[in-house]
Amino acid sequence: MTMEAPPTGNTGMTALEGLSQLDRRALMLSMQLDTPEKQRAYQQVLLEKWSGVDKHGKYNPLCDWLGQGSVDRGYPKITEERDKLIMAVVLENQQRFQRSKELQVVNGRVPITQDTTTADAALATRFVLPIVRRVYAQVIQGDWTSVQPLVGPSGYIYYIDFVRENLDGSLGVNILSVDYTWMLKGELTVPPKAKLVLQRDTIQVQKQIMGMAWSLEVMEDAQAQLAINVEQELMNAFTEEFVRTLLARHLNRIYNSAGLAATGTQLPPTWAAGPAAVQFPNRGANSVTDYKQIIYGYLLDGDTQFRRANRVPANGIVAGYGLAGFLSKLLTATATPSNDADDLTSGIGITNYGTYAERFRIWGTEFLPDNMGFLYRRSPDPLRAGFVYSPYIPVQVMPLLYGDYDSTTGNYQNKDAWTRNIRERSGEKVVRPYAFQTILGPAGGLAQWG
Repeated sequence: MTMEAPPTGNTGMTALEGLSQLDRRALMLSMQLDTPEKQRAYQQVLLEKWSGVDKHGKYNPLCDWLGQGSVDRGYPKITEERDKLIMAVVLENQQRFQRSKELQVVNGRVPITQDTTTADAALATRFVLPIVRRVYAQVIQGDWTSVQPLVGPSGYIYYIDFVRENLDGSLGVNILSVDYTWMLKGELTVPPKAKLVLQRDTIQVQKQIMGMAWSLEVMEDAQAQLAINVEQELMNAFTEEFVRTLLARHLNRIYNSAGLAATGTQLPPTWAAGPAAVQFPNRGANSVTDYKQIIYGYLLDGDTQFRRANRVPANGIVAGYGLAGFLSKLLTATATPSNDADDLTSGIGITNYGTYAERFRIWGTEFLPDNMGFLYRRSPDPLRAGFVYSPYIPVQVMPLLYGDYDSTTGNYQNKDAWTRNIRERSGEKVVRPYAFQTILGPAGGLAQWG
């Protein structure tokens, strides 16, 4: 009997060599969460942990990152239960990443990537988790998005589709398509079938990365004269920049998915594009009062197309600032109080413009062209959403290095300064383009009121 030598060359183990132990464990966990039921169970466990409930079932408000205890400490209020579940997973991912960069010592955990000083030892708690809780809560509460967090660098997202089955057993048209004779069959014929299809797509995270640099003079002077921590201020500001680029990326994907769609029985099982855009007319010789009524009528035309595609009315609008301001000039648009629980205003480029006709919540944003926007259904069921955002690790803090870097080559230089890189990893996908109805401002420009 001969023993074969272990395989060499390009094996499966070679593909794993580039992954850290943390990524390997996360990858294994993400493959285990292969059904919505397993994902919900995982989220429920984390919900209790991050809501301040200890292993004995006792509540500690100082450990509450999701409920009233977090609001009392100055964090944005999270009202929806599903948003709390999502935030619990995001905080867990963040903490797991921070713990992977720590080393157990006698007096507690000391980050490997930091100097072992008292300030640096508390970096994860003092800087990162509070930033994630404060800033990413606003992304999660964007009501045009379904958030399905990942527990690893790749994982599954889910959405459902209702289709009619063809006679050969293949999947036919979407149930939203118009064909009301398909069930009319003669006696002793094979009954047609309808199916619910649970779509499960694999999604890979993308990386955002940037470097921060500050001189020792600035750090010392700011601390002495202004009592501020330069590094913390930089992280606060540029983590919000991460969020701005995320929201811009998301809305840009929705923007690029807009287009013409077939109707009736020609609709494919998963629709390929959104309905045609509705453009508001110019004012012309109409009075301001008449023009307002005309604009409202065109907005209802857009909602009619949305209903034709989705069979439910739209109740939200996200638009460029110009179009949002244009709509807010209508008599039926009213401002909402500042610091509203679901107001995304915090320097991230999205503003609550109020409610139009007691029905459409209007968001103005810098991330869409000034004269365009979308109608959509607010806070959709996660399995019926049009867009899915999958956060993994919100803020990855890299080692602190003593030295600056060349802005062209990125090479580090021996300068009297500190440099630190921060990263973010997440993924997203438009799963139903028809869930967004495009609207466009008048061709003659948005200044039509006179």
